[in-house]
Amino acid sequence: MLLLLAGLVVAAIGVVVDRWHASPPAPRYSYGPRNFGDALELAQHDVLSGMDRVARAPGDWINQEVYARGLMGRARLTGSFDDLATARAALDRGMRDAPRGAGPVLLDAVNLMSLHRQKPVPRDLDLFEGQAVPPGPADLSESIAIRGDVAFYSGRYAQAMQAYRAAEKLDAGPGAQMRIANWDRKMGRFDAALARLDRALAGPRPPTRQFTATVLLQKGLTELGRGRWDEAAALFDEAEAIFPDHWLTAAYRAQMIAAKGDLPGAERAYAAILKRSTPAMPMPEVMDALAALLRARGDVKGSRSWAARAGAIWDRRMAQLPEAAVGHAVEHELALGAPARALALARANWRARPYGDSALLLGLALRANGDPAGAVRLMQALERTGWRGAPQYVLLSEALAMLGRAEESEAARADATAINPRAFDPSASLLWFGNH
Repeated sequence: MLLLLAGLVVAAIGVVVDRWHASPPAPRYSYGPRNFGDALELAQHDVLSGMDRVARAPGDWINQEVYARGLMGRARLTGSFDDLATARAALDRGMRDAPRGAGPVLLDAVNLMSLHRQKPVPRDLDLFEGQAVPPGPADLSESIAIRGDVAFYSGRYAQAMQAYRAAEKLDAGPGAQMRIANWDRKMGRFDAALARLDRALAGPRPPTRQFTATVLLQKGLTELGRGRWDEAAALFDEAEAIFPDHWLTAAYRAQMIAAKGDLPGAERAYAAILKRSTPAMPMPEVMDALAALLRARGDVKGSRSWAARAGAIWDRRMAQLPEAAVGHAVEHELALGAPARALALARANWRARPYGDSALLLGLALRANGDPAGAVRLMQALERTGWRGAPQYVLLSEALAMLGRAEESEAARADATAINPRAFDPSASLLWFGNH
């Protein structure tokens, strides 16, 4: 399943910049936070520092940028939509108060991408690249890469790769490698994606624990995409050992417990994660995963309870930042809610970001609402773009079967299992995170 934090942590909008930590935990990791708690403490400090700067001089756009950067860093860790919305407001103020041709334009573009509002982003990048003082190679590389992100999430995959290659020529750092790895994974090029992720760790600057764990999670998701569950589980375990106590890593590990058939153990793992839930870190994704698991166990009452709690959070987020929340709301409605609402949301999600994952969600919603022919057309169109993932062929096979097109259905089934031999494994439905 899609997950906002995966997009905020790495996705295609850059890499978190880690800061010096006073007590290096091991010779290999000489700087950066040692665990999730340390990272959150550093993020809190950045937010408070930004708040202080804004309180002293709210009309200085640089102070608004510093505050927004701190909020976005904390949101990457917690998934807080409150922080994202406050950061948006700070950037709006900074953009208004800045002189013409100045302002926090690059961070504004990153923030808009994290909110899935990509239409205004090229305007920001034009301003950034046209500033009187030309940006340095690293910043220019990031700007070009964000142009690639706009193309990618608009379904223009060849154009996206052209931009990523151009960005890489300017700065072959982790940001370019992570983006190209994501592109490779979505096109079914799993070995190439893994090689790129290894390259992201092999740069001239030693990686931090936090960044290493992020890369390991992405490697695990890549292995999930081709059905290598044991390898994925081992990578998630390694991420936990290197950067402990991250709730998202714990969720990945919990779903692997479920996939291996230990449903009571997975329930305990999800429940332990949710004990850490707070208003600032509510974890509706984990609530949804637990609700789906409880339903699989036959606990209808418990499933409905957790689904209702998650649904209320998604409703609030839809009211707050609709473009950022809508894909997750679709998943919630498809698995635990109302098919008709799922379809309406899926259409809105597709309009905002017409790319492969949005197409898959829309196809699932069409099928759930009695339109398998629409799902078939959409998946066939997706295939023509070069997107290659087992879930699209699973949906295509099942939708063709509903239409009585048995021979074509079997061909699509073969395509799915060629990518992922476990594509039709009943336990795959319990892989809530990254199984797309």
